[in-house]
Amino acid sequence: MIPIIMKFVVDKFLKFGLNILLNSAMTNIRTNEILKNNHK
Repeated sequence: MIPIIMKFVVDKFLKFGLNILLNSAMTNIRTNEILKNNHK
């Protein structure tokens, strides 16, 4: 019973973490583009 719960929690945590990493990466790319455009 416990291993199933742990697997569920780990799957949720990994998906949540990946979403945060992707969102922060996309935000960083957009921020870098804006900064590059401002420096021209």
